[in-house]
Amino acid sequence: RGFRIATIRGVPVNVDSSWIWIAVLLVATFWAQLDREFPDIAGGEAFAFALFGALIFFGSVFLHEAAHAVTARANGIEVHGITLVFFGGFTAARADEKGPGAAFAIAGLGPGTSLGLSGVFWVLARATESSGGPLPGLVRYVAAVNLFMAVFNALPGLPLDGGRMLQSVVWRVTGDRQKGTRIAARSGLVVGGLVFAIAIYALTQQRIFEAVWG
Repeated sequence: RGFRIATIRGVPVNVDSSWIWIAVLLVATFWAQLDREFPDIAGGEAFAFALFGALIFFGSVFLHEAAHAVTARANGIEVHGITLVFFGGFTAARADEKGPGAAFAIAGLGPGTSLGLSGVFWVLARATESSGGPLPGLVRYVAAVNLFMAVFNALPGLPLDGGRMLQSVVWRVTGDRQKGTRIAARSGLVVGGLVFAIAIYALTQQRIFEAVWG
């Protein structure tokens, strides 16, 4: 179950109750990172920086989903809402109703936005390096997370954005939307299996945070 936090230009923005868990996990991840790299920093200050990093991250997730919504509206497709969930979010819109070209653009703008945000945060990290303290490292870490989001979401398997891009490409080439869906779904099973295997390997190496995120 979720709850609405805003309505932007007629599009409701909702937060799923599962989001609470990822918020806690993300703050803990940032807090542990800061504690390792800056052992002299006060606990309260480290928590404040961790909370700030989490807010930047969730702002990035929202912009990722907003890119889908804006592209859908630009193609004349109604957007019913944006929902932030456990490991990201989703935009409720019939992305395939205007054909494979529009579907590809709507799917592709999400990872593209995350990639652009990664670059922006990397530049900000470099610009604040001279100030010292945890801020440059925190911003650099958010840049890395956005890069991870861009690459992960571009993997060619449903329900990821890359899977929808693959679906639309096959649809365009073959003229068969259902065939595109079947191929992208099968590819999604392969991608899911590989991600699960990587998470298991990370557990065997005692890299807990990597395993959880995987």
